[in-house]
Amino acid sequence: FPVTIRGAEKQLSLLANELRKYYEVGICVISNNSTGNIDFRESCSEYFEINKGVLFQIFYLRNTIKIFKPDIIINWLYKADVLGSIIAKFENIEVIINSARNTDWPNRKGNYC
Repeated sequence: FPVTIRGAEKQLSLLANELRKYYEVGICVISNNSTGNIDFRESCSEYFEINKGVLFQIFYLRNTIKIFKPDIIINWLYKADVLGSIIAKFENIEVIINSARNTDWPNRKGNYC
């Protein structure tokens, strides 16, 4: 992995590399800016990066899901959890997995972890 890849990005790359042994894996990065040195292309069969406004992200992600018709959607981090879940539900994807990662997530008492 490049030196800059760590945390959630590294976990995504490791997961994608393992899944590639058995499945075709596509990664779609939703970001407000380019991911820079983080390159997931070696971890997947298909790679897409959407770094335009939110409406474009929704439209492009929906079209990508419609074209590829994945069996499983795994969303990684907050924006993808929200957008990916809603779009996948509308596209009748049966298995949707969300993966929020943050130590600032509030617990049931309203305190942060």
